[in-house]
Amino acid sequence: MDFAREWRVITEETKMGWFSVLFDNGEVRGTAIGHADATAAEKGARRAARDNQHTTVQGSMEEIVNDFRGYFHGELVDFGRYQFNVSQASEFHRHVTAALVQIGYGERLSYRDLAMEAGSPGAARAVGNIMRKNPLPLIVPCHRVVGSSGHLGGFSAPGGTTFKQQLLDLERQHVQAQMKLCGTANDDKSTWDSQGTLNFSPA
Repeated sequence: MDFAREWRVITEETKMGWFSVLFDNGEVRGTAIGHADATAAEKGARRAARDNQHTTVQGSMEEIVNDFRGYFHGELVDFGRYQFNVSQASEFHRHVTAALVQIGYGERLSYRDLAMEAGSPGAARAVGNIMRKNPLPLIVPCHRVVGSSGHLGGFSAPGGTTFKQQLLDLERQHVQAQMKLCGTANDDKSTWDSQGTLNFSPA
């Protein structure tokens, strides 16, 4: 059966390229970000949906699309609040996804540490494979997973690691701006280490 006939695709332009979100019977089945034009973005979302075997997200179309808009406007968006369906995935994949969606806005985690969080120390390479095949970029924040030495690793979206760095910079700038508003980022008393972790220095 061709389920594509039931798919609804929303595609919009942002200051960081075009995004596309594909909905299938009330669930997000594929997303694409950072594309140069609408056609490429929609093709990316459809390709992700066709290849997606086991990860969907439940949520209203309006709310999820608004979250994408807000994210690319520099707003703090928590995609982790949505309900993720990974019941058809392997146990390892389920554990990785559960740990991955807990990586907060503006944070980073290494492939090695994500494997440990998922209960499989030493499985960093397998974690990398899951990140590479992620059908729901941004909602499932694979861009927040980096190498242990601080290098970015890979990224399958257009622009590769350059775009990955732009996403991380967008989040970091927003967090730093919020801290400044709250009076906690004055006098250079906070720094970001190579893993993107915010460290506070005593006054």
